[in-house]
Amino acid sequence: MGKLLKKEDLNRFLSNLKGIYEIIAPVKKDIVRYDVIKNINEIYLDEKPFFSAKKFFFPKKETLFDFPQRRHFKKRMKPRIIFGMRNCDANSLLVLDKLYLEGFVDEKYKQKREKTIIITIPCDEPEENCFCGSLNLKDYYDLKFIDIGPSYYIEVGSEKGKRLVHRFKDHKMIGEKQDLDFIKILNKRNDLKKYFNDSLWEKEAEKCLSCSMCVNICPTCTCFDIVDEVDLSLKEGKRSRISDSCHLKSFTEISGGKIFRESRYERLRHFVLHKLQYFKDKHNINLCIGCGRCITICPSKIDLVEISNNLGKNKNPKKQNDK
Repeated sequence: MGKLLKKEDLNRFLSNLKGIYEIIAPVKKDIVRYDVIKNINEIYLDEKPFFSAKKFFFPKKETLFDFPQRRHFKKRMKPRIIFGMRNCDANSLLVLDKLYLEGFVDEKYKQKREKTIIITIPCDEPEENCFCGSLNLKDYYDLKFIDIGPSYYIEVGSEKGKRLVHRFKDHKMIGEKQDLDFIKILNKRNDLKKYFNDSLWEKEAEKCLSCSMCVNICPTCTCFDIVDEVDLSLKEGKRSRISDSCHLKSFTEISGGKIFRESRYERLRHFVLHKLQYFKDKHNINLCIGCGRCITICPSKIDLVEISNNLGKNKNPKKQNDK
């Protein structure tokens, strides 16, 4: 079962929610980005946000605890809704769930996920660098707003979504959906590990600036460093985690100065293979969600889709003993 919401009633629907939840949605200022909504009229749904909503789950810097008291920083959070999320960004949360909710549970991430309701809207058409249709993404949401002309069909995808919809009984109920399915997507993934020693890695790395813009904008890149900050008394301080990047030479540096991926092509290769192969092999889910943001933002126009398509075409593979 779902609900039919007239488009003219959307702002009223969201205003009702705003009294109970913090609303996060795309806005268009300098660029389109997710932001906490103060005025419902700010919401902009015509484009996919340039940045994902990752910062609302993993800030660039986050205090874990202070010492010597070792007080853990767990803020009381107001329930929140991320409205207007595209399916690729919603799938990024399924990837992060694998990393931070299975096995060792990251309590900070868990709290943010439990307090968040995801409302998605489908894309009318793919953007220039999108390739989500090649990655077998799930149709994931708590609620999904499907544009059917003068109205939105609100489809329920979880218990959280069902509880939210039941708060508002003044919108017309309709029956099960019939012809509202999205495009069926195919998994075109190949085994890329066999091209580990391909000479293309060095060729592409000549363009790479190791600027980490691709990592910073990626919805599923959450590598971090742990930093202790101690005050001048040397008696008090705090421990924080700060975003880090596998494109940086220092990322694999260990005690004694050994760096495991010292060359630029090794770091680029690791980034691409981790996105398209390694994570999938381990968790049976793609680390890449196909949003194409890394391609769009790269100043050198490095395209991991082109890389994966061109691997193996060079007849003179690189001669080395990399493993």
